Amino acid sequence: MFVNKLKNQLLGFLSAVGRYPLVLIFLIAMVIVNIISIQKGDDIYSDILYTLMIGTSLSGVAQQNYEHFFSKMKERISLYVGIILLTASYYFAIHLPASAMLEVETKTSVLFFALMMVFISVPSIKSDVTFDKSFMATVKVFFTTLLFTVVIAIGVNFVIFAVDHLLISVNGKVYSHVFNIILTLFAPLFFLSLIPKYVGGGVAGTEEQYVEMTKATEVSKLFEVLLSYIMIPLAGIYTLILVIYVLLSIRSEFWSDNLLEPMLVSYSIAIVVNDVNFYDRQYNGNVHLFIELK
Repeated sequence: MFVNKLKNQLLGFLSAVGRYPLVLIFLIAMVIVNIISIQKGDDIYSDILYTLMIGTSLSGVAQQNYEHFFSKMKERISLYVGIILLTASYYFAIHLPASAMLEVETKTSVLFFALMMVFISVPSIKSDVTFDKSFMATVKVFFTTLLFTVVIAIGVNFVIFAVDHLLISVNGKVYSHVFNIILTLFAPLFFLSLIPKYVGGGVAGTEEQYVEMTKATEVSKLFEVLLSYIMIPLAGIYTLILVIYVLLSIRSEFWSDNLLEPMLVSYSIAIVVNDVNFYDRQYNGNVHLFIELK
């Protein structure tokens, strides 16, 4: 049983490589840039990394659109060419002095979050899959990926530590290089390997795809508890802290504070996430009640 699950997971991981080829190219480029940064010991390639991150996100969105609305290879190639041009344009748009990096980070974070929302929204267009179901499926995949990534990172760290202290001396940068590969390459590909191929949008799907899609969008009790009893209370506490901060700082150089913008952005993201969770619980609850009344 365990061997079969491991085999299926490996096949799913390999299929993600063929399913998201442009994403793979951008991720490999990010790994290479990080390797150079680690070796040089500086952070002068931040604008390139932000550009590649946006390129990766755009590539994921393009693949979702292709699977949902198109089927011809020339359409896929056209989407990829458009993504490459958009990514290059973004690089020139954010190629600013180092003093403006906080602004670039904030804008990149907002754009990345917006692209993730598009990535989640595409499967719900002209489909039986609603946005809340697509959202919850993505959340499940995210936490599954997080769990696997943490376990693998800790395990590899212990292996390197044991080799360093018991067998041969290991350069300290090895840890950074290994974590770079795990976090930059493995985690995103593992995440994408768990995203089902959603049926709808004019492209016919197989019975197996319908089953996979239904299974992926089911919400388990564990995730409901996590979102309802952990994320929402934490968002409430964060809201209180943010309000207190605004009230205490309103008379000072408030609007020029560099800390304000990223705080507001992260707050907006948290509110959107919790609103979707609330809608999911309310919507499903009403549907279940309607069924029982019938």
